[in-house]
Amino acid sequence: MKKQKIGLLLGIMCMLLTIGIAIQIKTVRNSSTGVRKNTNRK
Repeated sequence: MKKQKIGLLLGIMCMLLTIGIAIQIKTVRNSSTGVRKNTNRK
């Protein structure tokens, strides 16, 4: 039971990490052209 819960938690964490990385890559690609203009935006 414990191993299943740990596996589920790890799977969810990995999914969230990959989604976060994908979003970061997309935002970096979109804002790479206007980095100087939007320095206050984070």
